[in-house]
Amino acid sequence: MDDAGGFVDEGFGLRSAALDVINSEHWDGFGHRTDHLDDPAWCAAFLARWGWADMAVSEPLPRADVALLRALLRRLVNAVAVGQGVGDDDALALDGWLASPARRHLARDAQGYTLEWAPLEAGWSWIMAEIAASMAGMLAPQRHRRLKVCPNPGCRWAFYDETNGNTRRWCNDRACGNRDKVRRFRARRTGVPASADVDAAGSITEL
Repeated sequence: MDDAGGFVDEGFGLRSAALDVINSEHWDGFGHRTDHLDDPAWCAAFLARWGWADMAVSEPLPRADVALLRALLRRLVNAVAVGQGVGDDDALALDGWLASPARRHLARDAQGYTLEWAPLEAGWSWIMAEIAASMAGMLAPQRHRRLKVCPNPGCRWAFYDETNGNTRRWCNDRACGNRDKVRRFRARRTGVPASADVDAAGSITEL
């Protein structure tokens, strides 16, 4: 990834830092995996997008901790997406990630004063707490129903459905949605199971 523009073009930075972290384990739609936590450019774009670049300059990415948080966030969104709800153990674990000391203070901008939370010690501990908080906010009543996972098993992109009727199914209708249509069309024409995937070259592989 070359710049912040590429970060957004790939679908990151649009709704929630938590969703970005989940999708940092990126599946391309055909089952090929890329871990963006290993990409310094992606990490820099992520921190810049959410206003944390200055906080992270003094210490390296705690990769193992971020990967552990990512695994929890993925479990949460997977459970919510299929209507299972949040388990007590995962809720307790998420609560633990939120526990970073902070203080309230008045911040001034062009419109006046606002009340903000500020970390007692800036750094990755606070950043990970903020990532956890962005997930917690999406678990609120009426909002959690909009958390979804692309049903393409070669994709798994997690997203927040912002359509009026909460009717979005795919990460992208032109990508995974279109591939599903192709699978079903070929299943009708050739008898190939609809669970088979269609790769970039148009060939079919069993999932």
